[in-house]
Amino acid sequence: MWKLRKQKEKGIKMAKERLDLNRIALTTGIVAGIMYTLCALLIAVLPAGAALANNIFHGVDFTSIAVKNMTLAGFSIGLAIIFIWGWLIGELFALVYNMTGRK
Repeated sequence: MWKLRKQKEKGIKMAKERLDLNRIALTTGIVAGIMYTLCALLIAVLPAGAALANNIFHGVDFTSIAVKNMTLAGFSIGLAIIFIWGWLIGELFALVYNMTGRK
């Protein structure tokens, strides 16, 4: 950071860094998958964890819609969907970021 600041002070124009779409998309997909897995583990270990979700999402009663016995197939399908959503969000984020840097 110090080096960049010194270069700006000298009048050197810095090129805006562009994000790698696939790298950002993969990263957000993986992070979304990790968060989904942690949430599923919380519900499996502590079934009252759905009540915790009620405090986070105002007005939604998760205790009435929480799955009591999640199957491996159900978990895998949910994980795949969350990963794809994370991937798409990351791809869109990087695309918009790169587009806003053009002059």
